[in-house]
Amino acid sequence: MKHATFLIFFILNSLYLYAQEEKKPQDKASNFSMGIQMSSFGKDFGWGLHFTSPYFLKERLAVRLSAQYQYYDHLDTSVQESVWSPYWVFKLGFVSVSNTWKDVIRLYSHTGAVVALPNAKFSDQPVAFGAYTKLGLELMFNSSKQAWGSYFIEGGWIGIFSKATLLPGKPIYGNGFLASMGVRFYF
Repeated sequence: MKHATFLIFFILNSLYLYAQEEKKPQDKASNFSMGIQMSSFGKDFGWGLHFTSPYFLKERLAVRLSAQYQYYDHLDTSVQESVWSPYWVFKLGFVSVSNTWKDVIRLYSHTGAVVALPNAKFSDQPVAFGAYTKLGLELMFNSSKQAWGSYFIEGGWIGIFSKATLLPGKPIYGNGFLASMGVRFYF
């Protein structure tokens, strides 16, 4: 009888707690997002746009596509002065996120493949491939504990496995420490 009373009490208590559970509104930070950033690939300054798929696998993993317009600083031998030659970089990779701390801070890692379209002023190769990985920190814009956007800062490495074949010494470009910062909006 004592066990049956305890079991009935436990079941009724569980039902009461379940009935009182508040439904948490869906956090937009797991939805589709897009952002704009400034970045540096080694010594190459640039800016870009990125698009992130909705998160899956318990809202921890997403796919991110970005397009970057980078500027390679090099010596133009025809006029003997330093110039910035633009080139495109496209990145496709996976993003893995942590829990949001205090509804404000979320950490993430991001890794994937790079496709670069070099400028004909410094390379005769039509396309170059590479890889990247980075860690990031998001500072969420919150309204009623629902993130609708964030500031972010990222650091990592990038390697575009190519050289500026038309320049003296054939220097590498788009390699080294990768840093970017920007704003992201969730839909």
